[in-house]
Amino acid sequence: GKDATGRFPVDFGAINRDGGERRLNVAVTRARQELVVFSSFPPDQLRAERAKGRGVRDLKAFLEYADKGPEAMFAAVEGSLGGYESPLEEAVGTFLKDRGWQIDPQVGVSGFRIDLGVVHPDKPGCYLAGIECDGATYHRSAMARDRDKTRQQVLENLGWRILRVWSTDWWYDAQTAISSIDQALRELLQQDREGKGIEEQIAIGPSEVIDVDSARKADEEVAPEFSSETEAETPLAVVESREAEADVSPLTPQLVARQQSPTSRSYYTTAQLVDVSANQSRFFDAAYSDELKEIALAVLNAQGPILDEALARDVARAHGFARTGNRIKDRILNLLQDVTFTEETVGRFLWPKSGPQDVIPFRYPTDTGERRSVHEICMPELIGLVHEHPDHAAGDDPAIALAREIGLARLARSARDRLEEALEAVRDISGENFEGS
Repeated sequence: GKDATGRFPVDFGAINRDGGERRLNVAVTRARQELVVFSSFPPDQLRAERAKGRGVRDLKAFLEYADKGPEAMFAAVEGSLGGYESPLEEAVGTFLKDRGWQIDPQVGVSGFRIDLGVVHPDKPGCYLAGIECDGATYHRSAMARDRDKTRQQVLENLGWRILRVWSTDWWYDAQTAISSIDQALRELLQQDREGKGIEEQIAIGPSEVIDVDSARKADEEVAPEFSSETEAETPLAVVESREAEADVSPLTPQLVARQQSPTSRSYYTTAQLVDVSANQSRFFDAAYSDELKEIALAVLNAQGPILDEALARDVARAHGFARTGNRIKDRILNLLQDVTFTEETVGRFLWPKSGPQDVIPFRYPTDTGERRSVHEICMPELIGLVHEHPDHAAGDDPAIALAREIGLARLARSARDRLEEALEAVRDISGENFEGS
């Protein structure tokens, strides 16, 4: 651990030398019944990449496994895998270093790489956030955007926070762009120091992991995965020895529950839109209104009931827009004024021709790329989820059980409130006893 001066010398004797990983292997694999680990420091204090020997990196990976359980194997960081890969990355890294941040380029995990990893000032073995630098061509490509959405969801499920620097923003005003990133990092650090962080920082280590969450501007994409306000989250424990509401850090990343796929289930499928990014320049033309309305209705009929902001986002992405500001959103929704809608606490849900209903079947995701946040699911559908699983509703923590059922990795407070609202609605109809309902 730390010495009298507060330094943390990465010195573990024979484990530091060549072949040290074999000594560690012997030490941790000989127990027949139970292995109890005592440590004078948490894994996030150990910067294993400072040691040359593989043994130290393996030691950190083992301590993370002992601390977090099997999910740690899915969230192991390979550390920096190379230097800067573009002049923009180098410029952003240099500016941030000048402002006091420690930067690691090309941080890798399970085949992914984050352009820049920002080392946590208080936990030198963790990353505070990851920074992605994207070019203008990337902005305009709807397909690239779709790939990045799925990729970012994977990283977010591993507990990362991702901030973005757009090359066009940097070109026009580099100082404002870097100041925004610097401010976002300081806010994340302040949240962590106050115990209000949204995600757990990813440990800098050996095996396989990466980083993550988005700093969102007011005009950025609508309907974010989580509420923009800072929220305490309840991790969904996947290790049986932990209780669902155990006093575990609210930042611990967890595995997404594996789901069985009964044929009786309904599934949420997205509209198969053709690439209309070539029409981006016509988007606000009055002559394009009829065609744009047809595209919006295709999304509504395939995905409705759908949050109006989510519909606007999907139509905008089909046109190659990377962000969905109010002007784009209003342009799309003004064409759908004759569509039936219902108002809920999270926003307005648009319904297809079938019209609003009190209860509808819950639509499960077909893959992680189509998983919706709880805020994008209308209340009648959440009530349908409760009806489908009365056994979950009768448990000690129904909200946790339902969140596991739909594959959520974490349960934010606002998401919990929404699930509990659905549970309460069913209680009002069926009474307090859910068994057999």
